[in-house]
Amino acid sequence: MRILTLLMMAVMLQACSIARTKTADLMPDTTPGILYPVDGTITIYVPKKEYDEQIRLQLSRSAEFIHHPGQDLKQAAVIIAKKYFRKAQALSLEKPTQYLLKLSGDAFIDHLNVYHTTIDAELYTQDGELVDRRKIEQGAISTLITDENAFYNAYSEAMVNYFDELFRERGQRMLNYLAQQPPKPLSFEDLTSKKGLELISTASGFFLNHSGQVLASNEQVAGCLTISILKDGKEHRARLKFNHKLSDIAVLETGLKTKNHARFINNDLSVRLGEEMLSVGYPLPEILHQPINLNGGSISALTGIRGDGRLFQVTLPVQPGNSGSPMLDRNGLVTGILQSNEIALRQADYSGTLAPNIHFALKAKEIKKLLKTNQIKFFTRNSYETRYKKRPDIAEYAARFTVQVICRG
Repeated sequence: MRILTLLMMAVMLQACSIARTKTADLMPDTTPGILYPVDGTITIYVPKKEYDEQIRLQLSRSAEFIHHPGQDLKQAAVIIAKKYFRKAQALSLEKPTQYLLKLSGDAFIDHLNVYHTTIDAELYTQDGELVDRRKIEQGAISTLITDENAFYNAYSEAMVNYFDELFRERGQRMLNYLAQQPPKPLSFEDLTSKKGLELISTASGFFLNHSGQVLASNEQVAGCLTISILKDGKEHRARLKFNHKLSDIAVLETGLKTKNHARFINNDLSVRLGEEMLSVGYPLPEILHQPINLNGGSISALTGIRGDGRLFQVTLPVQPGNSGSPMLDRNGLVTGILQSNEIALRQADYSGTLAPNIHFALKAKEIKKLLKTNQIKFFTRNSYETRYKKRPDIAEYAARFTVQVICRG
């Protein structure tokens, strides 16, 4: 009952929300003798998992309030950083910088409506070398738990405290570095090897042509700060060339030249109900630790949810890490691309649950149509032109053109 009472009081006291801190009132500590803003560029990086954090409050059976502390952290950090550096910006690997500040936050509200925030801050040079690591805690008091400004205010004051401490302890060394090192774009290799960028997810994909363009799941690369592919133990940066949200496909540019690429089935209508299918991909990489994985199943329906003619219903397993895998017939020809069930359910506006062995794949004819419209080269072959292959042969063949897709942000 105490929680319910607090929630109801919060609704009644909406008008008592504290005002958002005026950043003009938050001034740097000038005792180190530094003239702010210093002549330099800093880039702010709040990992996606932090930025997307939500605190949901159930106010009643039909009403809820959502705090977004990660968004407050990023906004406050960039604004406050501009008081200390001539240029402060959100992370982009294309924008030149001298320092990278990685911020991870923790936020909660206690029973007295105190908004608690903790920031773990890591400062890197433009070459990915760690300069400083420290933790800052700050709170803000409000009369209610639905105060949309409290976390922002707490993070703003925390960032002022952070920069004041940083410049008091390292100010002269930082000024020397800024004077000697002109801004330059951050190196993808440095950031990934030195753990600056955080892993969001992995998925699967496959080469479409000799130019190394990769077909992957759009859902798995949307919102990534960087995309890369892992092939033969080597990681290569990729860039998004084309995506189609409704069909959940994306084409990635890798710049790699390859002789190994997939071939789509040409005669799409030859795929029959009950036909055996295989998939090759990288499911559950944290658990399986396998270079590549082969799965078998069959076509269980020629349409998807609500009779969606773009999809096959299949019994092939779809697990985290293998959405985007090619679905292959017994001739090794691509008949579709595996989708996560969440995508199919959302696109069909279906709120129910599915049996564990029901999954979906976007049909090859839909993929080919989109690739052709966007002038992306691909290859096809008729099933009767290809000799019937054994499962080990298909696994070996498909492994040559299937890649792991890595999303960081």
